[in-house]
Amino acid sequence: MLVDVPVDGAMRRAVLQGTKGGDLFLLDAATGEPLRQVLHQAVPQEGKLPGERLSPTQPRSVFYPNLGGVPGPTPERIDGRHIWGLTPIDAALCRIGFHSRRYDGMFTPPTIAATGMVLLPGTVGGMNWGGLGFDPVRRVVVANYSRLPNIVDMTPRAEVQDRPVGSGGARPDQPIAPHSGTPFGVNRPMWLSILNVPCLAPPWGFIAATNIDTGELVWSKPLGTGFDAGPLGIPTRVKITMGTANLGGPLMTAGGLTFIAAAQDNFLRAFETATGRLLWEARLPAGGQAGVMSYEHDGRQYIAITATGHARFETTQGDYLKVYALDDGKPDLAGAPPRERSPGGAPERENEGP
Repeated sequence: MLVDVPVDGAMRRAVLQGTKGGDLFLLDAATGEPLRQVLHQAVPQEGKLPGERLSPTQPRSVFYPNLGGVPGPTPERIDGRHIWGLTPIDAALCRIGFHSRRYDGMFTPPTIAATGMVLLPGTVGGMNWGGLGFDPVRRVVVANYSRLPNIVDMTPRAEVQDRPVGSGGARPDQPIAPHSGTPFGVNRPMWLSILNVPCLAPPWGFIAATNIDTGELVWSKPLGTGFDAGPLGIPTRVKITMGTANLGGPLMTAGGLTFIAAAQDNFLRAFETATGRLLWEARLPAGGQAGVMSYEHDGRQYIAITATGHARFETTQGDYLKVYALDDGKPDLAGAPPRERSPGGAPERENEGP
């Protein structure tokens, strides 16, 4: 996103880029020059694949917190204490799997399938295509992101049986993505236990606010509940915030609200931008893996989101457009405080359909 940020006493036009690795890079919009410190960190070189060339360093933003795991000044690095399960059996199997695979932090090189490696942040991030939200008055950047690991197994080309015709990619039914034109195929599933829950202890998803000028982590909290998901794909119907993987970005309003769905439960939520306090939520008929938008009609502000679900996230699928009216300063019967531009109770207008 394009932002205006004071740097060394002068206002600079900048590009703020969030990554799946959890970094927030602030770059000069005209030149691409980093406007906040970027460290070129030495990364592991041992155990690389035959023929692979590894960069000796990888860039990492150090001014802002890393949003790829538990938020902090450096990328989260897990060990055996972070591995868990719902029962002693699946916990033990996950722990055995962790210790039998390679893991040297975020930049662990991929390895042959006989050993494999653990990837965290995983393929869905960190941050993803939902993007960031920015409040230019409160100077706050809001980002939602996942903390869900993958396991990565590389298979030599000669052992990849199901190859595409031409340069085609992988189909969902292929156990090994063929990676046409490369020496290896790859299998990189989410790292789940025998009960189909992550082998990493929750939270598996967060929403966090960062001050764009100071780099301070203003607040962070898990995003999402297990209400619509659970072991073996069975929804728990328990509404406890534990943090789930998420896809779809935030919308921030001038009135100080941050709207977001994104999580693996079917809820649209509104948080107070300054504090992260949950002010309101609405039940969606399907998964809200989408961006939220706002518009005005006849002097009234509305919030809209498509609720269609996401097959690979195993959220409820559907075909809905949901629109909610914000209140007009009158007391809100849904429980949100009677404040300007707070979410209203029952939708004044609601549109469902293709």
